[in-house]
Amino acid sequence: MKTAVPEKYDPVPGIVMMPWGMSPPHDISFDHMIDICITGQKIYRSGDSCVKLCAGQFTVCCSDAQNVPSVLLTERERGLTIYIDTSKMSSLMSGLVDTSALSSALGRYCISDGCNVYKSDRIWEISKELSQTVKTDNICILRLTELMMILCETDPDTLSVPPEICTYQEFKAAETVFSYCMAHINEHISIESLAVYTGMSATRLKAACRNVYGMPLYSFIRKEKIYRAAEMLRTTDKRIIDIAADVGYDNPSKFAEAFRGIMGTSPIGHRRSV
Repeated sequence: MKTAVPEKYDPVPGIVMMPWGMSPPHDISFDHMIDICITGQKIYRSGDSCVKLCAGQFTVCCSDAQNVPSVLLTERERGLTIYIDTSKMSSLMSGLVDTSALSSALGRYCISDGCNVYKSDRIWEISKELSQTVKTDNICILRLTELMMILCETDPDTLSVPPEICTYQEFKAAETVFSYCMAHINEHISIESLAVYTGMSATRLKAACRNVYGMPLYSFIRKEKIYRAAEMLRTTDKRIIDIAADVGYDNPSKFAEAFRGIMGTSPIGHRRSV
């Protein structure tokens, strides 16, 4: 049977899958959680530091570490969180995967005071397939089984990657700047005014944003403006010149050039492709 992926999807007892951006139910029961980044990045806080989970990477947390705070940087990140309660897994799944071995294997990926970061191209591909809008329960079970067997049979050290780290102060500064710029998306804002707004020097602010976003602040904001414009092209019938003005471009030619550089097509081409 084909199933449209809802906000919370439990293909079999003992396993719950949720897309990023949704809050897990308060009554959810699990002993391990697998968090997989499909696109964008997610920030996990650990004390005064923040660990970035980037596209293609995943982390595994134990239930006693569920209060490790995490946050998405924008509204466009895509990821999948899989909650596993091995004590409730159905006979179908336990017949395919040894639940005791699975629990032990997942425990090897966890740390008590934060999160390790791992990378597996196959797990990334599986997560993309599991997050598709329509799939069959049988396909879900097969892919979940494959994912769990990979985790059971693979030494965590072989999948471990050095995490990208920023300080919590840097993250909060970058988050504040991003929120401010998106709230004033049609304005031209100088780095000096942003520095005053955040109480940081311009040099420190630029370094903080580069450390968090992985690129210069204005490059990141430019991309977000174009993504916002692309959304308006898809969902409204506003004139392209008006959309350009809405995201801070008073020159339609410069808007079209920036749009093509990021989206790979012209604004009108993007609208026609929808």
